[in-house]
Amino acid sequence: MMHLSVRYTSKAQMQIQQLAFVLVALVIFVGIVALFFISTSISRLSGAAEDLKSAGAEELARHLSSLPEFSWGAPRCAHCIDLDKVFVLREQLGGAYKGLLPMRYVAIERLYPPHTKRVCTSLNYPDCSTIELVGNSSVNGTSRGAFVSICHYEGGGTICELGKVYITG
Repeated sequence: MMHLSVRYTSKAQMQIQQLAFVLVALVIFVGIVALFFISTSISRLSGAAEDLKSAGAEELARHLSSLPEFSWGAPRCAHCIDLDKVFVLREQLGGAYKGLLPMRYVAIERLYPPHTKRVCTSLNYPDCSTIELVGNSSVNGTSRGAFVSICHYEGGGTICELGKVYITG
């Protein structure tokens, strides 16, 4: 009789081991599925965050272009930036306009038609491409940009160009 109970015990132990292996395999499978789900969720969340940052930069660029210190003022171009005003404002940001732009970096670049790639100073304006209002291009951080229309007077007429506002918060 003793021999018979050992055989049944051995068979029961084998079934318990098989069940344990199945449970371990099931836990590993669920873990892999959960890891895949989490990684795709994080990548979607990351993409949504980038979209929100870009939309925020575009909204901030629209807001800047509507400020009286930036706006062109012509009714047909409500969100155009007056390059001459911005250049004069750059000179005044240390004085009365010190708190106007609380960002770490704000720059306006003229994209089209192409200009000589250099930062605008009082010596080379308007033959330059970038007006840095706050900070400089070596500021750490990721700049967000938004396309804008840039207008200025040249040769007795109005010239409007494609530009981009770069902002680092």
